[in-house]
Amino acid sequence: MQIAATLNRFGRQIVEVSLRRQFFRNVAVVLTGAALAQLITVALSPVISRLFSPAAFGALGTFMALLGLIGPIATLTYSAAIVLPKHDEESAAVVWLSLLISAVVSIISLVAIVLFDTYSTGNWLESVQSLLYLVPLVIVFEAVFQVAQQCMIRERRYRQTAQISIIQAAVSSAAKIGAGIFSPSSFSLVLVSLLAVPINAVLLGLALNSNSSRSWWPAPAPLKAISATAIRYLDFPLYRAPQSLISAVSLSLPLLILAYFHGPAAAGFFTLSNSVLGSPTQLLTKAINDVFFPRLVDASHKGEQTKLLILKAAGALGAVSIIPLGAVALAGPFLFQLVFGARWLEAGEYSQWLSLLTFTTLVLRSGLSAVPILNMQGTYLIFEIASTILKLGSLSITLFADLPPIVPIALFAITGSVTNALFFWYVIIKSEQFDKGNSHVAIAQ
Repeated sequence: MQIAATLNRFGRQIVEVSLRRQFFRNVAVVLTGAALAQLITVALSPVISRLFSPAAFGALGTFMALLGLIGPIATLTYSAAIVLPKHDEESAAVVWLSLLISAVVSIISLVAIVLFDTYSTGNWLESVQSLLYLVPLVIVFEAVFQVAQQCMIRERRYRQTAQISIIQAAVSSAAKIGAGIFSPSSFSLVLVSLLAVPINAVLLGLALNSNSSRSWWPAPAPLKAISATAIRYLDFPLYRAPQSLISAVSLSLPLLILAYFHGPAAAGFFTLSNSVLGSPTQLLTKAINDVFFPRLVDASHKGEQTKLLILKAAGALGAVSIIPLGAVALAGPFLFQLVFGARWLEAGEYSQWLSLLTFTTLVLRSGLSAVPILNMQGTYLIFEIASTILKLGSLSITLFADLPPIVPIALFAITGSVTNALFFWYVIIKSEQFDKGNSHVAIAQ
């Protein structure tokens, strides 16, 4: 009996080591793809910044900020539930539910754009206003992209996802350079930037249809199953969709306020600064989440310590980001002038403050991955509302005093960093409580 128990324990240890190695291999694949995609974008950014003016970047940032308010609710975040079902049939129902919702959102957005175009007079989107009619189409492609991406994650096809990210980055950057050479205007920059989502959606769809184990993607699903999944995962539109929208509003606020009160040039400086800091962060956090979330799900099912996993992931993210973000915080203006050209000095000043917010956001990502597992979606929604109100308050100083744009940006970054740290601390407390209850369940089983 003792020998059998020893062998059984030894077998479990082998499986656990194998799973850890597989997890880190998956992380390495996704991170490599994200790093190469970002390397292409960063390497070509100095060329693009010399072809387009800060005002053109401001128009791009403003347009994308408005589009970003719609993106998070394109599927009412049902697409995030595709990974959760145990059976592929239920997952396929979630896919179709997400796509149907995006069609409705697209139609509603078209009506809103027609009304806006009919009754608006003289606004700061005038140079690219005609492109608003592409937004409904972009919403559909955004939904296809989100759904296809989650299906790739469900099938653990990290290598292909990484390859597609690299292709998309290369095509998008090349298109911007081409537009800058032949027509360096706000209109052309926004137009070619809109191509990124359709390219990603098409490539992911083709990759999913290359799977020989099924005839076609997305697999058909009966209407009854679609209705059932809408009810089963109702917490996503009830909690996660409002949270995502509030988060998008929070991210878009500084740029929209800068564009409205300080003009397109100030918005352009913020756009470049936010792109240089935010794009690598988004790719890195997304890459970690794509692998870390399924790992956390497995850990919660097996009664493992989620708190330890969250802390380890946060520590790794902090160690990776502290040196580059610290360099930007200390020498942002010099670095931006050197890399992007003399006219981008002010963007470097913005980046000094935004690097603090970027660092805390990056470290917090591991905590956010645990929110669905810890049943904290409602709590996270409350946090996002409170955080957005506080950040809006920090930006509202622009309404009461004639101050340079760097002041609201600094207050925004400090407020966001503090709220990020507080929420991560709360996630750690809740994960410890979850682990205690989960370990008792595992022992009982």
